[in-house]
Amino acid sequence: VSTRFSKTGRPSPSDTSAPLLISPRAAPRERVLPASLPHHTVKFLCDENFKMRLVKVLNALGHDATRSPTGDSDEDVYKRSLKESRIILSNDTDFLDTVKFPLKRTPGRVVFLVSPATFELQRERMDVLLAQFPISKKFKGRLIELENDVVSARDK
Repeated sequence: VSTRFSKTGRPSPSDTSAPLLISPRAAPRERVLPASLPHHTVKFLCDENFKMRLVKVLNALGHDATRSPTGDSDEDVYKRSLKESRIILSNDTDFLDTVKFPLKRTPGRVVFLVSPATFELQRERMDVLLAQFPISKKFKGRLIELENDVVSARDK
């Protein structure tokens, strides 16, 4: 008697025979993921002034977040975000300038205007942001200003 197993190590649904007893070591291990992981991965490019701990949190939540190298100009960050289709996350108010950094055809950007700029407060505001903008498509062509108690978005 043989039993077929799916990739998860469970008997396949088409199998009607009695299951074989097998060692737990023989079955492939299933990886259990936390329930908080997003269904859609969002790609972020974090400016050098963005807290590295927040970059790590984004990656732990299942997003694709990277940080621009120290010394990159705002223009370099902007160009890279266009090239890699990454949403800019920054504390730098220079990114509020839509003449210097046009919104048209951009993946979007978020400027954190949170005070005091503690990890805890920025993390809380980031959670609010991700709840309101859970997928990349919602950021596209937008400038989002994230303040202590307000999230505002504009596309001009």
